[in-house]
Amino acid sequence: MKSELAAGRVMLGYNVTFASAGIVESIAGDWHWIWIDWQHGEHDYRSVLECVRAAEFMGVNSLVRVPANDRALIGMALDTGTSGVIVPQVDTVDDAMYAACAAKFPPVGNRSYGGLRVYNRGGGAYWKTANDDTMLVVQTESRAAVENAPGIFAVDGVDAFFLGPDDLALSEGRQIGDAASFGHDDSCIRELVALADMAGVIPGGAFEGRVARAAELGYRLIAAGGDVGVLKTASSVLRAEIDGGWRRSMRQSGCANDP
Repeated sequence: MKSELAAGRVMLGYNVTFASAGIVESIAGDWHWIWIDWQHGEHDYRSVLECVRAAEFMGVNSLVRVPANDRALIGMALDTGTSGVIVPQVDTVDDAMYAACAAKFPPVGNRSYGGLRVYNRGGGAYWKTANDDTMLVVQTESRAAVENAPGIFAVDGVDAFFLGPDDLALSEGRQIGDAASFGHDDSCIRELVALADMAGVIPGGAFEGRVARAAELGYRLIAAGGDVGVLKTASSVLRAEIDGGWRRSMRQSGCANDP
């Protein structure tokens, strides 16, 4: 996954917040990667593990967003065999160094060795390629993170950043959903891509409904949608179709009952 992104490929992901490996199996074939959201979703460790397995079974990469920049949580997520971790609220260089230490084996970091699943799948030497095989994605979602981005992106072990436009807007006193929260009037969104390119870091973020614009700006690791939005939209469309058909049928039959 990391090598394809580094080569310039845009990879579209789908956010799974519900603790269901069945969802992953159902939709994984439509996407390049699955975002397993342990931070804001309904997951626990068991569901994260099952969703990683389901994505792997379907031949799709996965990234796990851990609940916090915590050494134990980062290690647990990577031990599932996921393609990498997304670490939230990385606002400072020290935050980035802590995350890199947790996510990478020596000499880059100090990740704990011995994950059961990665050991069983890859043998005891899995650590030799783990730093290259897995991604550390730091979230840039505050004004402080933007200001500290040059130093954060320079930290050894940081492979990508993941823009959080909504949290960034809130941290700057703007409303979620403003045009200014996504690169139209806010130059920092573009500047982050330039800084990342100079540091060899992959630009990414959550851009539901704004995928083409994100790609134009240079973002390559793109979360394009998720289970909550798709379910709500599909449900509304289905109900509207039923209501329309019902009313047409009732008018034709002379009934006045609404569904």
